[in-house]
Amino acid sequence: MPAIFFTEEMLEDIVRYTNQYINTVRNNFKRERDTGDTDLCEIKGFIGLLYFAGTLHTNRLTPDNLWGTDGDGAEIFRQAMSLQRFRFLYRCLRFDDRTTRDERKQIDNIAALF
Repeated sequence: MPAIFFTEEMLEDIVRYTNQYINTVRNNFKRERDTGDTDLCEIKGFIGLLYFAGTLHTNRLTPDNLWGTDGDGAEIFRQAMSLQRFRFLYRCLRFDDRTTRDERKQIDNIAALF
């Protein structure tokens, strides 16, 4: 993944803040194996799948189609992670520290992005 888009430090922040959010929602899910903490390798893979989906021009396909085994899907998606894990990460992906967001919002309206 080119450093033009994400530096290693940015990715580490994404991992930290995503895990912070995962810890707040983990108990709302039944399948414990899909709700574990993420790591740098998994986040890189997740972002890579998003890039790959874009290169396939799959904007009209749902994740069910991308992970499909009936000819619509691509094996790379199924090999990288389960559909349930992808959906969970997509829901939990965070880019900022939620514990300081209110304080930062008083100074900056787009504090949730940084």
